[in-house]
Amino acid sequence: MAEQPLLVLDNANAEVKYLCEELAVYTHGFDWFNVIGIDAFMIGIFGLISALIGGGFALYGSVLVNRKQFEWQAELKRVEEIYKPLYNDLMESPVGNSIIKYRRYQMWDDIMRKAYFLAIHDDVKKSMHELYVSIPAYEKQASKLYLEIQSQTNKIFLEETGSILSTDNFGELLLWGIDRDDSSDIERTLRNRGNYNQQTPEKKEQLCKRIIEEIPKMSSYVELEVRSKAWGDKEQQAINCFKSRIEKVEKKFKS
Repeated sequence: MAEQPLLVLDNANAEVKYLCEELAVYTHGFDWFNVIGIDAFMIGIFGLISALIGGGFALYGSVLVNRKQFEWQAELKRVEEIYKPLYNDLMESPVGNSIIKYRRYQMWDDIMRKAYFLAIHDDVKKSMHELYVSIPAYEKQASKLYLEIQSQTNKIFLEETGSILSTDNFGELLLWGIDRDDSSDIERTLRNRGNYNQQTPEKKEQLCKRIIEEIPKMSSYVELEVRSKAWGDKEQQAINCFKSRIEKVEKKFKS
């Protein structure tokens, strides 16, 4: 029975302790960081690291957006100042299907000498390079054919009239009429050459007919047709390349 006062005293001390803790929580709030052992300095460090990470992500996102905007602005400028003028130049006077071609693409020649040539897309450079490569092959074959047309025409005249037509190089002029199957154009080329003017209308008709029929069968003529088609195909590929680039950029900016 003597121990009961001590027990009552311990209980009273415990009650006082709990009341003090409740009063502290009510007054200052509950400090969870003290409970888990984190002091104010570590809290500051964690906050600084979080701010740096968040700022880094924000900066990266900003740089990425600005870079994309710059790339598309540069692409639009490239289209407006380079691709569209070249496309219009190609479309304005294409070489077409005629066997006779003279295009030299001066605008592209000028661009290749400019510093911004380096900014042109590789597929565009490739398409124009392939187009340019096709031209010398055509020109070499055309020069060969002009001489052979002159030789074959003189042979026809020798067989039909007993004398050659002319020694000057008229092969290129004749090719225009042969390509269009135009006897009147051929007649204008033959006029005033050799003894053509002295021939009867029937003989003149026979001469023009043989020229139109025989020269297209020559192997050099057939070869020039192949070279001419290759040139035209490469030009069309370049046109399609420019068109694709232009439409892609315009669609992007419209959207």
